[in-house]
Amino acid sequence: MKEQRDVVDITHPLSPDLAHWPGDTPFCLRWTARIEEGSSVNLSEVRLSPHTGTHVDAPRHYCDDGDTVDALKPDIFLGAAVVIDVSSGDDSIGPREVRDALEGIGGGEAPIRRVLLKTGYRPANPFERRFRALRAEAVAWLGTAGCVLLGTDAPSVDPFESKTLPAHNACGHSGITILELLALPGISPGMYDLVAAPLKIAGGDAAPVRAFLLPRR
Repeated sequence: MKEQRDVVDITHPLSPDLAHWPGDTPFCLRWTARIEEGSSVNLSEVRLSPHTGTHVDAPRHYCDDGDTVDALKPDIFLGAAVVIDVSSGDDSIGPREVRDALEGIGGGEAPIRRVLLKTGYRPANPFERRFRALRAEAVAWLGTAGCVLLGTDAPSVDPFESKTLPAHNACGHSGITILELLALPGISPGMYDLVAAPLKIAGGDAAPVRAFLLPRR
C-alpha cells in the first residue's frame, strides 16, 4: 500500500475580507435561494475579478493576442516544483538572487520547470501596495533554465505602479505561465509536487486556482 503524503493547501480563501487589487471587482457571494426561506436548496452567486486571491494570469492579460486561460496546457500546473526564499533585499528580485536561492537548496539543476517564490508578502486590508516584484532579467534567466510556471506569494510579478509590465511580458516571451498570490508563510524552501489547476474560463484573461503542495520524500 502506498504511503499517503500530506497535502498542504497554499490557496488564500476567497472572502470579502481578502483585499483585492485597487480598481478590480471585489469578491462577493450573494444568496439567491435559502432553505430557511422555503427553498429546496441553498443557492448562491459569486462575483469577482478573476485576479482575486490565488490565481493564474494567462498571456491574454497583458497581450491582446496572447493565449486565454482555457488554452493553457494542464501539465503546466501539475508536477515537480521548487519553493525558494527571496524575502530579503530591496523591492526587486534579480537573477542572482533566484540562482543563489535555487543553488542553496540543491534545486539548481536544469530544467527547473516550476518555481514558487516566497517574497514575504502578506495580504492586508487595505491592500498592501509594496511587495517584492521580479526584474525582467530574472524571468529571462528562469526561461533559459527551463521554467514553464512562475509562482509568487505577491499579488503581481511586476511592481504595483508599473504600466509597462516588464516581468509579465518577459514571462510571455519565455513561455512562462504566471501564478500569483500563493499562501506560502508556513512553507519551507525545497522540492515539492504542485497541483494548481485554474478554472477553465473560455476566453478568460485569468482564473482562480486551488493550489496544493505535496512534500517530496
